[in-house]
Amino acid sequence: MLPLSAASLVYYIPVADTLMLLHCVRCAQAKLALDVEGVAARLVALKAAWPGADLSALLTQFPKALMFTPEEIAVEGAKVR
Repeated sequence: MLPLSAASLVYYIPVADTLMLLHCVRCAQAKLALDVEGVAARLVALKAAWPGADLSALLTQFPKALMFTPEEIAVEGAKVR
């Protein structure tokens, strides 16, 4: 067994952060999969806030947009106009 020290933990911290990030991504995907009506409402709100936007391209680059509430999307859309 390898002795653990502060120096040896430096090598493992990025792996732990990556695993936590993947877990969070999976949780977000599961939350979206379970809330089909909410996702539909968010897509409608995104299209209403930015009618000319390509939602496919927008969500590919910024998937977190589906995690906002429709009200938050409307507020952000009003700021841009």
